[in-house]
Amino acid sequence: MSRLTDVSVDAEQPGVIGPQRADRAQVKRGDRMRRVGVLGLRLTPLLLVIALWEWAGRTRGSSLTFPPASDVAVAFSRLVQDPELWKATAVTVQSFIFGFGLALIVAIPVGLAAARYRPMDRLSAVYLRILMTAPLAPLVPIMVGVFGIGMASRVALVFVFAVAVMALNTQAGVRHVDRGLVDMATSFGANEVTTFRKIRFPGAVPAIMAGVRLGAARGVVGMVVAELIIVSVGLGRLLNHYRGFFKAAEMFAVVIVILLIGVAVLLTVKWTERKLTAWKR
Repeated sequence: MSRLTDVSVDAEQPGVIGPQRADRAQVKRGDRMRRVGVLGLRLTPLLLVIALWEWAGRTRGSSLTFPPASDVAVAFSRLVQDPELWKATAVTVQSFIFGFGLALIVAIPVGLAAARYRPMDRLSAVYLRILMTAPLAPLVPIMVGVFGIGMASRVALVFVFAVAVMALNTQAGVRHVDRGLVDMATSFGANEVTTFRKIRFPGAVPAIMAGVRLGAARGVVGMVVAELIIVSVGLGRLLNHYRGFFKAAEMFAVVIVILLIGVAVLLTVKWTERKLTAWKR
């Protein structure tokens, strides 16, 4: 009793930190140091690439073909102030949003159904594996022939790039849920719907979100391929414009914008994944 009293008195005295508060503060300091270390490890390769890029651009490159990183940074700062860039970005991202959203709506139900019903698995397996393994760029002429050269063909290409990996990951996630939990729920009288809603689907969410992350990355690739091959109406139009006028710094700046779009998409998916799988932590 006296030890508990001493600890509580120390915690209540101004300027004195109790043992538990001291431990929490030490843990927070350790977390901050780890975050700083991880950030440093992530930034070091990027800084090395930028330094190598600047050196190669100054010594080996040309302003018409391979400008140094500093020239690209100046061009990027000018470009982000131009409303034309934001209009082109909106047009390009629009096709990704529609195509990836449609892929989500189709892929997750198909993956769930294929995991639970063998006829659906047999029906979809061949097509999903073809989309996963076959090179998709040759599908571009087919997309153009079927949908024309407008928004529909670009949306269709993003859809085709993204749908297969999300459906297959969803199917694998449902099938690899802990069988012991399913058996326990069944032994307590849970029916198929309850088991699916309470155990199978929540247990498959990490695998589903991993598929969504991979599908988002493939969807960004499909977005870029559509802009460069089908019709250049957004960022692809700016790329072709600057390339045609030998404005290499501006062209590289547009490429950086496309990379930033991909990073933003993946960070958004990762944030959503953390929210949906908070129970894992």
